[in-house]
Amino acid sequence: MKNELTIENFNEISEHEQQDINGGFLPFVISVALIAIGKIIDDWDNFKNGLTGQPEEKN
Repeated sequence: MKNELTIENFNEISEHEQQDINGGFLPFVISVALIAIGKIIDDWDNFKNGLTGQPEEKN
């Protein structure tokens, strides 16, 4: 039986192809921003208190 999964049968993909597969840098930045916005919305009262210099509200 011939083994098709040998090192000789693999080729490196170009940087452009890697970015197409992985999504590049912009999707990462967008996802981090969406996570941060979600955390702020979940704890809006404490976010607002932090902006006005008031103490944190314990839940």
